[in-house]
Amino acid sequence: MEEILKFRVELKQLKTVSLLTMAFGQKERNCVLSGPCPFYLSYRGYGFCVSELLGESCQAEKLREILSEEDVRDGKPCPDVSLQLTIELRSRS
Repeated sequence: MEEILKFRVELKQLKTVSLLTMAFGQKERNCVLSGPCPFYLSYRGYGFCVSELLGESCQAEKLREILSEEDVRDGKPCPDVSLQLTIELRSRS
């Protein structure tokens, strides 16, 4: 258990860009909450959620909400919501 906490501290000290680059450079793995997720990072044999490391909520869930809102609006994109997600990710880098 101490090992996991140590690795978590190491990852939290990295810049957002580094965390995202590491996660996106790996094959998608199944997250406990949402199935296949690009924000799930395998690090030294353990799995970590990049969103959680950054103090954010689940990005895969946010994306699902955006897509479901688009479906409700007859496929018309909802730019303010998707823009908000993009801004959140960029502001953390």
